[in-house]
Amino acid sequence: MDRKSSNPSEQTIQQRILASFLLLWLVGSFEFFDESSGEEDSPRTELVTTINPNTAPWWELMILPGIGPSLARQIISYRQNAVRAGEKLPVFHSASDLDRVKGICPKTVLRLAPYLHFHSPPSGSALGPQTGLR
Repeated sequence: MDRKSSNPSEQTIQQRILASFLLLWLVGSFEFFDESSGEEDSPRTELVTTINPNTAPWWELMILPGIGPSLARQIISYRQNAVRAGEKLPVFHSASDLDRVKGICPKTVLRLAPYLHFHSPPSGSALGPQTGLR
């Protein structure tokens, strides 16, 4: 074998290593907003409504602070299982009832409480009277 036949594979390895380092550098250089940083200049989505956890679909639950896809699914699952077990609707009567959902601790309940309501709005939506994001 001559030197030229092994050279392309060495170049490919070097290119992959360089691409990996560039990717790591790019990912590391992005600034993700951290709520605990207290930066006033950072863009922020503020919830200007309340959500009924008894009727909200998963995408509305995910608007709540600290609720991602996993916890939204847990809330929906808890609701469905409670109804199957014969519990009467509504399943949740107050924010503190949410601590029965796996993955939601008392600290999360305190964070969620201002964004929740437990009455049925006249419009039939899970969102309260003032809907939207600010």
